[in-house]
Amino acid sequence: MFKYQGDDKSKPTDMRFLDFQLSRVGSPVIDLSYFLYSCADEEVLNNFDSILKVYHSSISDCLSELGCDPETAFPFKKLKEHWREYGKFGL
Repeated sequence: MFKYQGDDKSKPTDMRFLDFQLSRVGSPVIDLSYFLYSCADEEVLNNFDSILKVYHSSISDCLSELGCDPETAFPFKKLKEHWREYGKFGL
């Protein structure tokens, strides 16, 4: 992917590579696990319950915008179950 400054499309100002090697349908906990294990420090992890609540709130908002009932599609209880099952994936 290339980023250009203004209307000048002749010289990219930034570039990113996308790696679709691990693209798949999976639990959103896998992404959270990768994120936390790659950059969270001890202080952040001490607030793990609040992190899960914020993460679930964000997922719920997206599901609502898509016309789904978050409590049916992915309730908080399910997120906690997925964390127990997939939480170490990011290690």
